Amino acid sequence: MREELKDTDYEQMAENIHQSGHRLMITLNSIITLSQLESGRVTLSLKEFPVREWILSVVKSMQPLADEKQITIDTARIKPFMLKTDEHLFKQLLRQILDNSIKFTERGGVTIETSVINENQDDWLIVKISDTGIGIGKDYFELIFQEFRQVSEGFGRQYQGSGIGLTICKKIIDLLDGKITLESQECIGSSFSIWLPYKGHVSGIPQKAETKKEASKLNLQKSKKPHTELPLALLVEDNKVNKDLTEYFLRNTCRLDTASDGETSLLMAKAKKYTLILMDINLGAGKTGIEAIRELRMLPGYEKTPIIAVTGYVMPQDKDRLIEEGCTHYLSKPFDQTTLLAVVEQALTGI
Repeated sequence: MREELKDTDYEQMAENIHQSGHRLMITLNSIITLSQLESGRVTLSLKEFPVREWILSVVKSMQPLADEKQITIDTARIKPFMLKTDEHLFKQLLRQILDNSIKFTERGGVTIETSVINENQDDWLIVKISDTGIGIGKDYFELIFQEFRQVSEGFGRQYQGSGIGLTICKKIIDLLDGKITLESQECIGSSFSIWLPYKGHVSGIPQKAETKKEASKLNLQKSKKPHTELPLALLVEDNKVNKDLTEYFLRNTCRLDTASDGETSLLMAKAKKYTLILMDINLGAGKTGIEAIRELRMLPGYEKTPIIAVTGYVMPQDKDRLIEEGCTHYLSKPFDQTTLLAVVEQALTGI
């Protein structure tokens, strides 16, 4: 609605709904994450990855918040290191701190930089996030890491939020055997530094790799192909709202058939050859999405067909299991149009 409406008043109403929903989703996800961390149900999945690439992906997702406040995010000092850690937790840690920096900055901007130092014969990779925001008094350094606490509290608090973002950061950094340090001056700004154990080297990833990646995007949403020439895809989804929204998002990208259960999807796959399948995992009564995927893979012609798991199961181990069960790609709910199109593009260009 926000993107399509022309009436200014209605467009603003749609924007307000979108922002409120986004804020609620952040709060719910934070509470779920905190409960998982406190219950000890988080399993580390350690692997080596390019720090700069993943920092930039987080920055890209947060850029609209900075643009809305007309502040900058400077990434020029992010050096290309390789780091072995849990990618999901690292990105969540970075997202929480970057969100705080943007939230509490009204003028100027945020700077992110990376470095490697040796302290007491241990090597550390440091991601430093500095802002020109309101700053934090030294008396509050310990308080801000406590659950549901903020410097500004009570009926007169100045900023939105649940007060658990930094609590989550502290628990994540403990899991990763790292530490967080804070430097801050009121009315001048703050710098949070993420310290993680480092055993690696400068990655040597050329700067142009990013540009090449951006340039390779097909921008499927703006495809000018006649509708009859678009790839034929099957969406398996039992929720009408999700089905309708996905159909709308992909209207210029795929010819889309839909099935509301696993049994129907298999019958349709036998009757037609689909280029791509988007599979919900929890389909209510009957076959689960995983069971449907297993049987799809046994059908002639579907051994290597891209299958995107579209699901509310969002933990790293859920993604790993779905890939092991036969999915080629993964998309967590809720998703926006940009994210959906990016995953669909990736799936189709890999054919």
